[in-house]
Order: sequence, then C-alpha cells, then structure tokens
Amino acid sequence: LPEWSVGYQEFNESLLTGNPYLWAAASVAAAPLVEELVMRGLCYLRLRDLLGVKWAMLSSALIFGISHGNLVQGVYGFLGGLWFAWLAERFGTILVPVLGHLAANLTVLLLPAGSYGSGALGLEFLLGTVVCAGCMFRTVQVLKK
Repeated sequence: LPEWSVGYQEFNESLLTGNPYLWAAASVAAAPLVEELVMRGLCYLRLRDLLGVKWAMLSSALIFGISHGNLVQGVYGFLGGLWFAWLAERFGTILVPVLGHLAANLTVLLLPAGSYGSGALGLEFLLGTVVCAGCMFRTVQVLKK
C-alpha cells in the first residue's frame, strides 16, 4: 500500500527534514489532542445527533481518513477513526481516544525509518501494537474504577 501512494512517500520524506524533536512533539502530543477535539469532540458528536451512532462513527471516520491527505494514512485514519469514535462513545469522554491516538502515533514514531509497511507484520510493528494494546487495556481498567 505505501508504494501506491506518492503523497505518503512525500510525507515520509518530509519527516527527514527539520527538527525531529519538534516533529515528534507535534505528532505524538499536539496532533492527537487537536484532532480528537475536532473529530470526536465536535464532528462525531454533531453527526451522532443528526445521524445516530452507527452512521456518525462511519461518517466521522471517513472524514478523518480523508483529512490525512493520502491513501495510506487515509486508510489508517479511517480505521483509527472508527476505533476512536467507538472509544468516545463507549467511555463518554474524548480522553480515551486522545490516549489511544497518542499511543498509535507514538508507535509509528518508534518504528525504524523505512519499516512502514515492509512486510505483513514486522517485529517492530507487532511489539508496538502489543505495547499500545497494553496501554489501552490499562487505561480502560483505570477509567472503569
């Protein structure tokens, strides 16, 4: 999939320029907070009032995917958008999707350069997924108390 998207390749190349610490802070902390405030805090809630839960989840996820601007991130954005909308609905707060989004972005940041999409499930991706799942599981446990 990454090979099919020129926009994704250009995005990855742009990450190699500029201040890596600034990019990391923006993508791991600022982007999840702002994107979740807008997409789940505003967009999803308004669509839910108009369309109901199921269609609001699908619609807001589609908007979230398209907003990422290229095929690869669009697919991941759509799937993540479904997950984040479900988390917002399930827990009644955007804090959980913010944490999930942060964990997802952190996983991508920690993957070695060039390993994005290289193979079905590389060890780095698998470990990152396990760490994110563990963080999400623990977050859910804490919020249930």
